[in-house]
Amino acid sequence: MNIEDIVINIIREQNQNLLSDIRKLMEFSTAPQQEKPMSVKEASEYLGSSESHLYKLTSGRKIKHSKRGKRLYFLKNDLDDWMLSQKVQTREEIQDKIEKSFSKTEASNLNS
Repeated sequence: MNIEDIVINIIREQNQNLLSDIRKLMEFSTAPQQEKPMSVKEASEYLGSSESHLYKLTSGRKIKHSKRGKRLYFLKNDLDDWMLSQKVQTREEIQDKIEKSFSKTEASNLNS
């Protein structure tokens, strides 16, 4: 076996190791990741609100949270869902809703 064959064998072996490592990384990156719960402080910073406001939301059961002992925890996805549920309607959306409501009322009055 000459030097060139030895080098080629070493390169093949290294390539196989690299491919194996890449496959492992790809499997890890596609596996579902568990979310790390946030504390009240982290959640209030994420939402841009005060901790006391967050406590008020939890006591009124207006935002999803978990409780372990006296500590509260939040998941980022739950906070995102809550923020999106607080969306303010545009004037056009409100106007459309009013018009649809009136047209339904008129239609039911005509059928009566």
